[in-house]
Amino acid sequence: MPHKNGLEVIQELRVSHPDLKILMITSHTEPVLIQQLHKYQIRHLVVKPFDKQKIREKLAKLLDREDFLPKVATVQKKAALNLSELQIPSIPSVINKVLLFNVDKIENGSVELEQLISPDRAISAMVIRIANSAYYGRSGKIKTIRDAITLIGVKNVRNIIVVQHVRSAPKALKNTKLTTHLLEIPILTALIGLELAATAGVKSIKEEVFLHALLYRIGMNVLALNFSERYLGVLKAYEEGVKSIYDLEQKEFDINSVDLGCKIFEMWKMPEDFIRTIRNQKFHKDTLSSVTDIDRILKLAELLAQNMKNQLGNPLELELMQAIFQHYNISEDIQEIYSEEYYEIVKEHPFFELMVG
Repeated sequence: MPHKNGLEVIQELRVSHPDLKILMITSHTEPVLIQQLHKYQIRHLVVKPFDKQKIREKLAKLLDREDFLPKVATVQKKAALNLSELQIPSIPSVINKVLLFNVDKIENGSVELEQLISPDRAISAMVIRIANSAYYGRSGKIKTIRDAITLIGVKNVRNIIVVQHVRSAPKALKNTKLTTHLLEIPILTALIGLELAATAGVKSIKEEVFLHALLYRIGMNVLALNFSERYLGVLKAYEEGVKSIYDLEQKEFDINSVDLGCKIFEMWKMPEDFIRTIRNQKFHKDTLSSVTDIDRILKLAELLAQNMKNQLGNPLELELMQAIFQHYNISEDIQEIYSEEYYEIVKEHPFFELMVG
């Protein structure tokens, strides 16, 4: 349009035709734009490039005619899940001990961590291999687990062990979309969380944020592991940006990944703070002040990770992202750092390569 942009036209249409149903097609997904669209009650957005099927699905939802869509495009099945009948990955005892290993206690150093993990030959070999990687510049020189821990650091070794465990848990999930949601977004969330905690002035929680980010999608992992095709349908519906992932899971399985994750963590006898983190992740803008710093930083890191992967289209989630930024008085200049360029940098991190491959 030569004289007006789309938002200006929408603003005028809302005055003359307040009830008009509008579908916007754009190549932009900046939070500022999404906020403006939400202001003008634009709930349906198609991001370029797109295909005809995407337009059909959006129009069907906009016009309340989902009966025109193929059955596979809607999530309609229900199944009451019996936890005892599900395939649930076990958590090795050494992983549980590593999670409980408090790296901030002065008495917990490299010797204590070595004693904890050295009985597990596979984990020890993996840590030594990473210490000899190009990232640490010690190719072939590290021979013992103690030398590896001294080089890499106690905190990093603990994190590496958890990353490797999470990486191996969903190895049966070969679909690219599942890999994105169950491997790539969690490690992105964990690495972004490390940075965000310092930026937000809560640096002391960054290690907790990292570990929680790797583990708190366990409910999603188990649903996808047991019902991969059905969970792909849930993810496809979520990417339409109409409903939250938890609402879609609830509709499909009669349980959502948060409630399932809590049950699994209780079964694993995980620490209470891990269970609380899962339980709190359904918070929204109006309950922002009632959750912990870990909950807020973790959620913000997750939303940024999803945004980097073009998996964030729900206006309510974008509103929450901005609300958390404002809660910590994080400037727009800092917010702009978490862009596609930042994603390209994060991909070079050895933890990312270890997780995603």
